[in-house]
Amino acid sequence: MRSGQLIANRYRLVELVGSGGSGLVWLAVDEVEHRQVALKRPHSSDGPAVRAELEREASVAARVRHPNAIRVFEVVGDGDESWLVMEYFPAKNLRVVLRERGPLEPDEVAGIGVQVAQALAAIHDAEVVHRDVTPNNILVDDEGTAKVTDYGISAHRAQTMTSSGKVSGTAVYLSPEVANGSGAKAPSDMFSLGASLFAAVEGAPPFGFGDPDLVLARIRAGRRAPTTRAGALEPVLDALLDPDRDARPTAAEAAAMLEHVVAGRPVPAWERASRTTSRRRWPMVAGAAAVVVAVVLGVIMWSPWRTSAGNEPLRTVLGDPKTAEPCALVDPEATRRFGPGDVDPAYGNYNRCEVLIDPDSEKETGVVLELIGKADPDEPAPADGTVEMDAPEADDEGGCDVTITLADLNRIDVNARPRGDEATADMCDMAKAAADRAYALLPPDELARRAEPFDAASLANAKACDLVDEGALSRVPGLGGGEAEVDVGYGDWMCEWTGRAATMRARVIFNRNTRLSADDGEPLELAGHDAYREPEGYGEDSCLVHVVHRPVVGENGDELDELATVIVDGDESMDTLCATVTDLATAVATNLPPT
Repeated sequence: MRSGQLIANRYRLVELVGSGGSGLVWLAVDEVEHRQVALKRPHSSDGPAVRAELEREASVAARVRHPNAIRVFEVVGDGDESWLVMEYFPAKNLRVVLRERGPLEPDEVAGIGVQVAQALAAIHDAEVVHRDVTPNNILVDDEGTAKVTDYGISAHRAQTMTSSGKVSGTAVYLSPEVANGSGAKAPSDMFSLGASLFAAVEGAPPFGFGDPDLVLARIRAGRRAPTTRAGALEPVLDALLDPDRDARPTAAEAAAMLEHVVAGRPVPAWERASRTTSRRRWPMVAGAAAVVVAVVLGVIMWSPWRTSAGNEPLRTVLGDPKTAEPCALVDPEATRRFGPGDVDPAYGNYNRCEVLIDPDSEKETGVVLELIGKADPDEPAPADGTVEMDAPEADDEGGCDVTITLADLNRIDVNARPRGDEATADMCDMAKAAADRAYALLPPDELARRAEPFDAASLANAKACDLVDEGALSRVPGLGGGEAEVDVGYGDWMCEWTGRAATMRARVIFNRNTRLSADDGEPLELAGHDAYREPEGYGEDSCLVHVVHRPVVGENGDELDELATVIVDGDESMDTLCATVTDLATAVATNLPPT
């Protein structure tokens, strides 16, 4: 295919404008009607059987006529290939809009929802079920006009793969009945609309992201996140996300409710009682076109964020570790239901960003996102790697971790841990909420970069391993003379030496902390630098020394010290451990870069 090619002696290809999970979309000119159209060639477009099926299903979809639904004109053949001819609508899908702008205001979401609900009303009146209402399939232009479209129809639709089989549709927006294996009906579309509007206003779907089996389990159990930003939209979302499909509003009823939000009027109370007897029963139709999606294989425009949409897996990679911005994946709104949060971008190592929930209270909790590199630094990245998120895992100290593995095997760790004496929230729920939001903020290519490079005098520009010379290391039994195994941490901001026969292990970790004092350890002066030594500072069998590189002011205006923390631990007396770490810390202080 190329620009200028004539399809079916009528449609002149202009340019490739996007891609869905099941095919490529071209802008074309209809040389008979003299109009722009969108032409899509499904990936499985070859052969007369495929064309016949597409024609059957497209004929059903073409019955839908509504200004907020992408029109399907016809299916044409060109040689062995089949093409869908559709209305051309230059817009971005709602998922791209959310990636570029973040969560939208409730009134704007309601305005989009009104248009989508009205389109779904027309679709359902035509006795058609969409089956995949998601932000991917809602197009929004710069004027706020929204149109419903779809990436695939019937057998050509992308499916969610779980350990127990395939479920048609995008997992995070599925209704409970579809998650349980039932066929999709009009109320299922309404649940998916509610989940899509929830994601638009809250910034993440109601049941989170991650492993499809875990998402489906949350959907089946009704474990959705509470709203924190929805405001006047909340009663509409509650009605649409009712687990009982017969208690959900119809598309027309939902449109009326959303119009109240747009107009700034209170939404009338929704009667949640089951209304099975009032539901219209649709006739069964033989064949693959019995219940099909209404709006077929829509256009996804190229955008700064994503060049292929639909249900394609994320393939985010780390990029340069020193310039990757961890705070780009942190949003305090994700954990607001646990308490108000403050983002601290300048505490600890340079690979982390922290949200302090209920700071300065007895319930203070820290949620830390860290970029931690590969589990095995020598393992090559797979050519077709995808982003994976593990289930939350509680630890023995009251905290909980969620690990996100990027396509290149570098990892992101999200940890929730109580800091105060009365933290009562479920740490795994908290870590999962923050991890779901981080996953939602992942770009399709590489992690976002820091807005500004590190200050030239920053310790972030140094390498931890270079600060301990061989002379100092040789004075630690088992670690000198090349005997030690060296583990270089993320960004070269940590270095660890471990010997096979050594009784001690040594580490240097770069750190930032509030200004230190005698309360933080025994004051020392090493090679012209302030330092603080603390026995058992890293556990029972350890001694550490914080070497102050320089005082700095954090992004929040806090007065901080930039530190090289030296730790020695092992099966030796505390006197031996502290003497050893002081000797290593002196070497570190001597080799610190100039300030």
